Amino acid sequence: MDVKSQFARGRRLLALRAAGCLSGAFGIMLGLACVPPPAVAAAGRVTIASGGSPRTAILIENRRLKKGRRPAIVVLRAARKQGARLRRSLSLEEMARTSGAVLIYPEPLSGHWADESGPEANRDMRFVRDLIAKLVSHGIANPSKIFLAGVGGGGTLALRLACEGKPKFAGVAILASSLPSGLEASCVPPGPVPLLIISGGSDPLVAHQVGNESLPQDKAELLSVDKTLSLFGKAAGCGSGTTRTVFPGKARAYLDKLNNCAVPVEAIRIEGGGHIPQGAQSEAEAGISLTNGEVNSAKLVWEFFRPFAG
Repeated sequence: MDVKSQFARGRRLLALRAAGCLSGAFGIMLGLACVPPPAVAAAGRVTIASGGSPRTAILIENRRLKKGRRPAIVVLRAARKQGARLRRSLSLEEMARTSGAVLIYPEPLSGHWADESGPEANRDMRFVRDLIAKLVSHGIANPSKIFLAGVGGGGTLALRLACEGKPKFAGVAILASSLPSGLEASCVPPGPVPLLIISGGSDPLVAHQVGNESLPQDKAELLSVDKTLSLFGKAAGCGSGTTRTVFPGKARAYLDKLNNCAVPVEAIRIEGGGHIPQGAQSEAEAGISLTNGEVNSAKLVWEFFRPFAG
C-alpha cells in the first residue's frame, strides 16, 4: 500500500469512527488506535521511503473530517523515548485539539537521532523533510503552518533543520537542548524563524550564558542558549539587549526575549529544572517536560505556536 493509499484509508476509517469506535491494526503500514468519543481523533503509523529505507512516524489527526489542510506540529523525541510514552508525557495533543492541528512523531533509527554532523545527521534531516513533503502533498498539512518541536537529542535535530530553513517553519520550540557548537559558523537561517528554547536552570548539559557554552551532550557539544538565540536573532533582525519577565506565582521561571525582533526569539529558564525533570517516572522521561511542579512546558510551547497557527 503506497503512502497516498494509507492516508486515504485513514480518512475513511475516521469517517467510520465518527459514528462509533474502531480499533485494530491495518497491516504493517497503518494502524489506528481507538479514541473514545466525543473527540474524533486517530493515531496512525505511517511508513514512507526516505534515502532508500523505510521510515515510520505516528500521525495524530483531530476533526479531520471537517477541515482541509491543517497546522502541523512535528515532534522530534529524545533518545529512548517511545512514541506513545512521549505523547502522554508531553501532552501537546490536549493543547492542539481545539485548533484541529495535526501532530507528527517521526521515529528515529536505533532509538536516537544522530549526535554529530555527517551522513547520519543528513539522513535524519532528509527523513523529516520527506515526511513533511508527503503530508503537504496529500492535503493533510498546511505548508505555511509547519511547526517543529524538539526534545533533548531531537532538539539538536530541530535546530539543524531550522538553520537550513528547508522547509520554512512557522515556529520552532526546543526543550532541554541547544545548537551543536560545530554548527555555529554555518547556521545562517535564510529568514526570521520564531524560536523558543525551554531549559532547566540546573541542567548540566545546557548552559544559558555565553562563556559557559560547549557543554557535552552525548557526542555533541552545545552552544549556550544565549549564543543560539543570538544566531536566530540576527536572522530576525533583533536589536540589542533582552527583556526579562518573571513568571507570576511561586515558580522561579524567567522569560528572556530578544528586543525588537521581526518574530519572537526567546528562552524560558526554569529554576530547579534539570535535564531529568522533577516528577519524572523513569530515566525514559528525561528531558521531556522540564518542570518544578508549577510550570507546564507543553502549555508554554503551544502558547508560543498558537499565534502563528491561525
